[in-house]
Amino acid sequence: DLENVLGDRARLFLAQAPHNKNLLNFICIGWWYCLSASYEDLEESVDHVIEYANNSIPGDVDLVIGYSQGGSLASYLFNLLDSGRDLGNLAKVRNAIFINSAAMRDITPQYDRVGLENRPDDYSASNMNTLHLIAESDTIVKPRWSVGLAESYRKSVTITYEGDHFMASGGINPCLLYTSDAADE
Repeated sequence: DLENVLGDRARLFLAQAPHNKNLLNFICIGWWYCLSASYEDLEESVDHVIEYANNSIPGDVDLVIGYSQGGSLASYLFNLLDSGRDLGNLAKVRNAIFINSAAMRDITPQYDRVGLENRPDDYSASNMNTLHLIAESDTIVKPRWSVGLAESYRKSVTITYEGDHFMASGGINPCLLYTSDAADE
């Protein structure tokens, strides 16, 4: 429906999480296994999103929308913007929408912190325009965690809404990538 409303003003691309995990006796798709003390599949997901953006999107990405783990992954990726790593079509992204997302240290406290922090560094905190949608009754990503991520970006807007973690997404875990072909938008 959103694509129909946007028409030719924008194109949406969906990078789906690549990992199938058994979580609490049901199979789910995720960017990494959140109950593990290892984050190898997180690094695989970073590579997956960069490869997806470079192979599926015909140009620079203008906006990244991430829900839950997808938003945490997006914030983690933004810290790579000034790292010297080739991010291809993601290198110029400066806008993000985070839906019920948090910094890694809040949702995965068991991880070794070396090299994993996704609170924005000075570069991404200063250069990213962010919108944070936070569900008041979220029991999976606590609202204070989402607020903490929002406060770490200098140009951020926060909208809190009534609802739980799944209200915003219908239960899926997407990372949407947006690109605009019109230079004047």
